[in-house]
Amino acid sequence: MHITANRESFRQSFANCKAAIPTKPPKPILSNVKLSAGKFTTLSATDTEIGITTEIECECREPGNALLPHTRVYDILSAATSEHVDIRLDGESVTLTCGRSKFSIPTEPPNEFPSPRVFDATDYFQFQSDALRRAIRRAKISCDIGDTRYALGGVFFDLQSGASTLVATDTKRMSVCPVATAAIGSPSDIEGVVPERAAVLIERLLPQDASLAMLSMDKASILVQSGKTSFYSRLSEGRFPRYRKAIPQNNNVIANVVNGPFREALIQADILKGEDTNVVKFAFEDGLLTMNSQGSGVGQSVVQVPISFDYSPIFAGFNPSLISEMCGLFSPETPIEISLKDGDNPIVIRVEDLTYVVVPFGIPDAPKKSRD
Repeated sequence: MHITANRESFRQSFANCKAAIPTKPPKPILSNVKLSAGKFTTLSATDTEIGITTEIECECREPGNALLPHTRVYDILSAATSEHVDIRLDGESVTLTCGRSKFSIPTEPPNEFPSPRVFDATDYFQFQSDALRRAIRRAKISCDIGDTRYALGGVFFDLQSGASTLVATDTKRMSVCPVATAAIGSPSDIEGVVPERAAVLIERLLPQDASLAMLSMDKASILVQSGKTSFYSRLSEGRFPRYRKAIPQNNNVIANVVNGPFREALIQADILKGEDTNVVKFAFEDGLLTMNSQGSGVGQSVVQVPISFDYSPIFAGFNPSLISEMCGLFSPETPIEISLKDGDNPIVIRVEDLTYVVVPFGIPDAPKKSRD
C-alpha cells in the first residue's frame, strides 16, 4: 500500500474519522484508522457502535490496506509543515514521509479490522445540512446522558416526509426542533433515539451550508451521508416519552424579552443560587422579571431584566442555568417568547423554531396569583 496526498487535506479527513474512536476502545485494534487505497481511497474508524468512513483525494501508487495508529499519526500530520504526505506500508510498519521528515510506526494486520457500515440506502430522507446541524445542536442540550430511563441519553429522531422533529429531554426540560425533510424514493416514517455521542458526531460532520445530507434509519441503526463521508451508529434501546403530550397547550400568559439582556440576568442570578436545590425565585410582574437568589452561606442576589408583561404577577422557581444554556444558542438580539399558566406548571419558551419546555421547582411560601 502506497499513497501520496495533500497533508492538510488528509489531516482534516483523518481528524473526522478518528472522532469515532473512544478514549478507551473496547479492543486495541479499534484505536486505529484504516486506510484503504485503490480506485477509491477511504479512511474509516469504528468502535463497533459508531463508524465513520470518508473518501479522500490522493495519488494511489500501490493499492492495499493499512492501519494507522490514530494518536501518533494525527500528531505527525499536525506537526509537519510539508505540502504533501507520503504513506507506505512496509511489512509490519507504516512509514509517513513529510518533506525531509520520515516516521516509521508499528502497525497491526488490517484484515482484523472490522469494516463499518456505509450509506447504501435507495429510500431515504434528505435534509439541508445546515438545517439538520442546527436542529441537532438545539435539541441535544436537553439530553440526560447519565439517565437510562426512556432512552433519555440521546436525541429522538421523529422522521416524516415534509417535516421531521428532533427532541431531547432530561425530565427537567425538553427541546423540540422541527426540520424540513424531503423523502427520496419511498422511505417509511420512522422514529428512534440516536445516542448523544452519535448526535454530536453527526453535528460535527455536517457542513454549515445548504448542501444536502442523506439519512436512513431502521429499528436498530442510523446511517448518514454528507458529501464523501458516511456515518453509522446503533440506536439506543428503550422507550422515549410521548413528547407532544408534554408540551403545555393552555399557557395563555405571555412574556416577551430580548435574548441578550435575559441571558446576562440568568447568568448573574445563577451565581448565588442554593447549591442544595439550584432554585432561583422568578417574579414575573408588570414590565419586569425579578430573579431572587439565596444560597445557604454564600449570600443573596436580586437581578432584574425588563420584559413585556401585562398580567397579574406570577411567581415560580427555576434553575436559571437550564434556561441560560438554551439562550446561548442564539444571538443577543433574538426575541424570546415565554408562555406561562401559573407558577406550578411548566413554561414554554419559543425562540425561532425551537420549542423549549422548562419544569418549575416549588418555592415555599411564595405567593401565586392567577391571571386577571
